[in-house]
Amino acid sequence: MKVPVADLQSVEGGQEHHEFQVALAPLKLAGEEAAFPGPVRVEADLYSNGREITAQVKAGGRLALACGRCLNPVEVPIETSFTETLRPYPRVPQESGEDEDFTYYHHDVIDLRPLVEEHLLLAVPMKVLCSEDCKGLCPHCGRNLNQGPCGCGPEPADTRLAVLADLLRDRNQLS
Repeated sequence: MKVPVADLQSVEGGQEHHEFQVALAPLKLAGEEAAFPGPVRVEADLYSNGREITAQVKAGGRLALACGRCLNPVEVPIETSFTETLRPYPRVPQESGEDEDFTYYHHDVIDLRPLVEEHLLLAVPMKVLCSEDCKGLCPHCGRNLNQGPCGCGPEPADTRLAVLADLLRDRNQLS
């Protein structure tokens, strides 16, 4: 996703539109990988003010992950949009703290891939479920409870909470 900007960067008010379909490497999420089963579509509008380039980018595709409860594979749509201000890499080193809100590019070429990957990573949902009513795995035997009950039976009650259970039972009998 490298975009040559030699002509664009020096023209105040210049703009370009680019569209890509790209294969991205799997994302690393908390020790697991989340893969893109198909291409990711990227649209980028680039605007120049003569000194810097503003990129307005939209990206989206499908991401294959494991369900957060039962670990079955799930594909979810993932979309992101962001705006990034880019400047040519300075020939003279800048003082630290200066220009921290800018991304730099080299050799009159902007590589959008790392920016798109970063923003897609930030757009991944915290917890992905195969369905809202996913029952997950049995904590004792590991059976997928969506495929039926396991033979473990009900979990033994915590004796420290028995008094609260009695109160709830008494309250329900009075109602």
